[in-house]
Amino acid sequence: MTFVVLDNGGYAAVRALGRRIGVTPVPGTELAGIDFVGLAESFGCPATSVHRPADLPATLDRVLGEDGPGGPRLLHLCVTGAEDTLYDSKGG
Repeated sequence: MTFVVLDNGGYAAVRALGRRIGVTPVPGTELAGIDFVGLAESFGCPATSVHRPADLPATLDRVLGEDGPGGPRLLHLCVTGAEDTLYDSKGG
């Protein structure tokens, strides 16, 4: 089983919803600096991080095609926080 973490450095969806309902700033939504790969590996879970979109296809092929002892693995994807259209009044 491969777990995929989309890391935008916080709870962007919660921040966007807060803005939509008039709550700004939304406390507790900035979570930058978490080492998801290090955390996974500290529990014996193989982990890989992708920082560039161009690297994703090859990394997915490699991670999903790896033979191993089974068990979980983590794929950490660094994404930008494009939250401007989340929860907009047009149903986004």
